[in-house]
Amino acid sequence: VIHTLWTNSSLPNSSSPSAVRIGPQVHMPSEKTKAAGPTGDEAPSKLLKCADDIKEDSEKQVLTNNRAQAPDIPDSRFVAEVQSLLVGVDLTSMTLGELRSRLEGKLGLADGTLASRKTLRRRFSFLVHQEVLKKSQRSNDCERIVKEILRLEDCPKTVQQMLIDSLHHSLSLRDATGLHPHQVRLLDIVRDALSEGRAKLECTQQRCKEKVAAAQMELHAKEAEAQAAQSEAAAAREVVQRAEATSQETESEIAEMQKDLTDSADKAKAVIQETQKMEKQLKDLVEVQNRLECMAQGLWSCEEEWWECFAALQQHLLDTGAECSLLTAATVSLKKRPAERSDFDAIAVEGVGSFLCEQRRGAEEELFARPQLQMEAEAATLSRRSLLNATEQRAIENAQALQEAKAAQEISFSLAAKAAAGLPASEAQAKEHKKQEAEINERLKSLNEALHLICEWICGSSKPGQCEGTPNTLEVQELKEEAAPLPVAKELTSSPTGPKDVEAKILDLNSPLRVPTPMKGRLST
Repeated sequence: VIHTLWTNSSLPNSSSPSAVRIGPQVHMPSEKTKAAGPTGDEAPSKLLKCADDIKEDSEKQVLTNNRAQAPDIPDSRFVAEVQSLLVGVDLTSMTLGELRSRLEGKLGLADGTLASRKTLRRRFSFLVHQEVLKKSQRSNDCERIVKEILRLEDCPKTVQQMLIDSLHHSLSLRDATGLHPHQVRLLDIVRDALSEGRAKLECTQQRCKEKVAAAQMELHAKEAEAQAAQSEAAAAREVVQRAEATSQETESEIAEMQKDLTDSADKAKAVIQETQKMEKQLKDLVEVQNRLECMAQGLWSCEEEWWECFAALQQHLLDTGAECSLLTAATVSLKKRPAERSDFDAIAVEGVGSFLCEQRRGAEEELFARPQLQMEAEAATLSRRSLLNATEQRAIENAQALQEAKAAQEISFSLAAKAAAGLPASEAQAKEHKKQEAEINERLKSLNEALHLICEWICGSSKPGQCEGTPNTLEVQELKEEAAPLPVAKELTSSPTGPKDVEAKILDLNSPLRVPTPMKGRLST
């Protein structure tokens, strides 16, 4: 009957939003012919207007597609979605526009689709009227059971509608004797449906508990892994710090050893240079002795040769710090031939020879001890060089160990960061599973309470609560339209069929969203 009323009351659809309906015919007003596109000489305002027209045409095309899709939605789905939206909702706090917007979202329609045509507005208004009347006839206990029926996931929509529509009648008490046996059978069906839902929900709860336990185990494992990774990172940091300290100490030792090696090498070089100097002095002393022997024996051939020999002897005596008397006596005595010398001259020549022999003897003794000193200096230099080489090798090993420690530290830090980065996801997963478990527990609690009520009603230990009275249409609280205009608000207000009173009561007899005239008397009664 409702479908027939809708079909008879609906007017022919028009493809143009500005069509004027007069009787059964539709008159299309003439439209101005527009150019295919703006020319290059047109003003920028005309170009902008053309772009706005194109955008408006695209929006109208989308709205037309949604209008074409809306009538194809079956009545059962409309009823189920409206019913699911109205269950547990305070009608005094929800506006009609908000309800329509939610319904359009559930049906996958664009905003304003259900208000874009008169037939859709009538259909939406009729469904809302019917569900509000049904909701007002249900008691609080009945409303709780309806809510649980709608939360049955695997139950078909048609079965849910059957149970919901029959639930009010199965709880209506006409006398004080209690429920009729047929009502009890209907309640048995509702109880069976809710029991099946509870069994499935308990299975879901068990799976959720297993997921929570697994998530907790995974979280604990990751926490332990992260803690172990942090400990390894801290140990690696300590190893790096010790390796750096050892490397710095080795570098300091190397610097000190290099300084000692330089000093030892300088000392060895000085010993060698001094030995060479002593060898030269000894060689010069031997040469002076030869010159003295030549003068003592009178072997010079000419005076120039004598002066050459005497100059070398005189310079040597002056360099070695000989006494002046010895130098004077030697000068006088050596100038004479051996046959011409007196005893004093012979003693003076012998004294000079003895002086040179003593010097040679001392120089030879000192030169004899020089190889030992030179060897000791060279040995000290070699030992310091060997110690420096060993320390440098140890420094290389320490540097390599430091590099390995730093590489291990980087690996441990990366592992610790990776383990720490995986914790939030595991915590979020565990939290989500706990939240799902809490929701399931809450649903089970509510479902058990509803089943407990039904069992008490069936066994007769209590009677279902009754609604205080079915309000008439004028006693239902008004559902006001929202202040924000819909995308088609301009079209609705300009259309002759658009709503004139946006704050009209949804069950008011004068409401523009009221069902067609043949239904007014039936709904009002």
